[in-house]
Amino acid sequence: MCHNNFEITGTRTAGAGLLSFEEFWEVLSLSRRILLLSAAVVTASVWAQQAERRPLPAGPVGPIVIGDKKYYEAYVTPDPEGPTLHCVGPGMDCVMNARLFMPRSLSSSHDATLQETSAAINRILESLNPPPGRRLCLYRSAAGPVLLWAAAGPPRAGLPAPPRGAAGNFAANNARIPPGAISDSRAIANALGLRRTNGGNRLAKVIWDEHGHSYFTCPDPGTDCEIRASFALVTARTPSHDGTLAEATQQINSILERAQSRAPRPDRTICLFWSPEGPVLIWTSLGAVSGRVSEPGSPEYQKALGELLGR
Repeated sequence: MCHNNFEITGTRTAGAGLLSFEEFWEVLSLSRRILLLSAAVVTASVWAQQAERRPLPAGPVGPIVIGDKKYYEAYVTPDPEGPTLHCVGPGMDCVMNARLFMPRSLSSSHDATLQETSAAINRILESLNPPPGRRLCLYRSAAGPVLLWAAAGPPRAGLPAPPRGAAGNFAANNARIPPGAISDSRAIANALGLRRTNGGNRLAKVIWDEHGHSYFTCPDPGTDCEIRASFALVTARTPSHDGTLAEATQQINSILERAQSRAPRPDRTICLFWSPEGPVLIWTSLGAVSGRVSEPGSPEYQKALGELLGR
């Protein structure tokens, strides 16, 4: 049998360009191996490209816990280079190594939009490198949440140690804080030069509709959540809030503004909720309450909170 100028024979015919059966089979086997290897390389490349496009699973990303605390009490010392925030002892004033908490599962209160928004904000926070002797803090100020470089260590040498009571109430223990330190929240906001950009602090409640579904509402003044969430601006650059944090704040507020434009309903607004697991973004209603109300601390409120946080 002939194909082009090759002939399969039992022996090689000199000068005729003919291959023996054994030589022909070796060439054929080599060609098949090359084709199979090429196909494997192409397949691996396609899988790699698909893996790059595939979204990563969204797990909970909360504040980095130091010991067993997520929140700390805060006071400010008027240092020569500018006011310095100190976060020590148990309290609810600030989150050190600030991150937004991301629940494991989505819900009507924390949907895919807010999960994506939280992830984008956390990427900005993770990219910030603190100056020497400082740590990134998300401070819960009287003017709204604000990013600050808080002192990483104790106050200046020679000053009394700050109080460490269970309540962490510095305002009630002024005799024990460093001389000249500021503990009142409004005075701290003034000292830091903070300007509010959101809708203010509200008390969070849970509403149950006729179908047994729950959502959060914040109609009354309180301290649970920051409605129309955005981070406070600082009027002057200091070591506590430098140009890096000012730029990060603008980026975060732009992200929150875009997320608000994707609200699931016209009467929903983004709220930064100070949950037990850390600050978390939720959709909340500011309109008239229609349904059964669960107050904070009630079993039904705790049930809705557990569903939100994925407990």
